[in-house]
Amino acid sequence: MGGCVYTEDGRRIDQSLTDRVWKIFREVEKELEDIVSDNTDPSADVGRYMEDRLQERLGQFAPDQQSDIRALLNCMLNYLSFHSGEDLEKVSLKYIDCYREIDGKNVILPNGFRSIIDVIAQDLPPNTLRFNTKVEKISYLNTKTVTVSCQTPSGKRTFEANHAIVTCSVGVLKSCPSDMFEPPLPTKKVKSIDAIGYGTVNKIFLKWKEPFWQRGEGRMKFAWKTRNTTSRTSQWYKSLFGFDEILNNDCTLCGWIHGKAAEHLEALTDQEVMTQCVTLIRQFRGDPKIPAPTEILRSAWQTNEFTRGSYSFLSQMSSPEDIACIGEPLYVEEAPVVLFAGEATHPHFFSTTHGARESGIREAERLENFYQKQLRH
Repeated sequence: MGGCVYTEDGRRIDQSLTDRVWKIFREVEKELEDIVSDNTDPSADVGRYMEDRLQERLGQFAPDQQSDIRALLNCMLNYLSFHSGEDLEKVSLKYIDCYREIDGKNVILPNGFRSIIDVIAQDLPPNTLRFNTKVEKISYLNTKTVTVSCQTPSGKRTFEANHAIVTCSVGVLKSCPSDMFEPPLPTKKVKSIDAIGYGTVNKIFLKWKEPFWQRGEGRMKFAWKTRNTTSRTSQWYKSLFGFDEILNNDCTLCGWIHGKAAEHLEALTDQEVMTQCVTLIRQFRGDPKIPAPTEILRSAWQTNEFTRGSYSFLSQMSSPEDIACIGEPLYVEEAPVVLFAGEATHPHFFSTTHGARESGIREAERLENFYQKQLRH
């Protein structure tokens, strides 16, 4: 997990205890893939299983350690929640083994994801990318033409193509008007879009004039005595996992928050968020003299009309078949005229950048195979 874990009474939890509990937590997390079966109750959730199993495993510790262990457990469940994209009580236990990790360590890009986009975009023909162009309707009435109607700063405009690959988020598909597609999307696809889980994870960047921490000691995790499971909005800050240092930015910390709390955060002012965050940092670090940050920058993925959330997960109402259904093209006379890509259409790497990339390659290859078949006939 990395970093130091602090309690709400301003005390750092012993690192050796943190390491031992983290090791058990990761072991129980890995057990998830082994315990699911065809007989697993579809309504079962990851949160309840993790709570029950961890209570069994952590009961071996001394009674005087149980308070810190409970706080560590709450911290680690927050960690797993923001990685899942939603409160664990909404994440399906039955299909938890569908998600897969790639071997190797995570890579931090010194210049962010922008560096990858720049490399991809530099090979595109001129005027390929259209900015400030909002898609309002996709019509696929015949095999020859897909018409995409857009709103631009200079007015309405249409684009015609042989195929359209839709890569917007599931959040956008959930919220888009029923007449965005003409003809309307098949009922089965609409039901799958409604069923699939789509959560919100937001980042909070706080910048100080000078760091109040020593380099390498700014990573702090918050270990609450109790979890906020009933009123995410009134105590939204209890879903704040902690803060991490930022590569190449010595004066900035980044916080992570998930679920309904992350959505509620978007309705607050910058000053409200900044004040609450520095209050937490002072409380958990046990230092009321920590200065207030000078700047705040935060994401707002739920209220952004072009995202409506962060990334997908399998809820108790969904299954792997829904992922496949969302990714299924719309055909006209056996031609895939409207195709779908994006992280939510990948069977194993949903919620990830590499899953989104692979899904785009998949649809490009689908079109390539279609035309190769046409040439053979």
